[in-house]
Amino acid sequence: MIHSISLNVRDSEGFTVNAKAGRMKSDKLLEEIKSKIDIVEIISDYVQLKKAGQNYKGLCPFHAEKTPSFMASQVKQIFHCFGCGAGGDVVSFLMKHENLSFPDALQYLAQKTGIELRDIHFVKDKSSGKRERIMRLNEEAMRFFMKKRIASSLRRIIRSRLPEDLSLTK
Repeated sequence: MIHSISLNVRDSEGFTVNAKAGRMKSDKLLEEIKSKIDIVEIISDYVQLKKAGQNYKGLCPFHAEKTPSFMASQVKQIFHCFGCGAGGDVVSFLMKHENLSFPDALQYLAQKTGIELRDIHFVKDKSSGKRERIMRLNEEAMRFFMKKRIASSLRRIIRSRLPEDLSLTK
């Protein structure tokens, strides 16, 4: 099945799917993909799940634990960890576990369901630009402080190896 669609889905990273108009509305396509995927089957690829009443439980893949606090509901098609608070649907599970962006997770699930997505363009909205700027600033700050730390460590090493009568200026 091939779809040329217009998606107006926004994810936590600020992606909005923007494509040429087609056969389906965005919400319907997303729901069709989700309805063809069993969250328990997807999560079972990563976590050993055991039936616990109506749900499935296992060790959370997002934090270390000895007692299962991770639950997946086949009926509701959601997951939740009572230990770390992680939760969501199959798309958010893949995004978090595989470190995928929303578009990549959606493409992966569409491929698994046999739905081919064409003419789709993922466009970041304005709010995601702020996130990117913050991430870039954090990286620059990290590089700055790493250089300072390395320089300080090198100064200490050089001082320890120099004869006592020589000195370094600070």
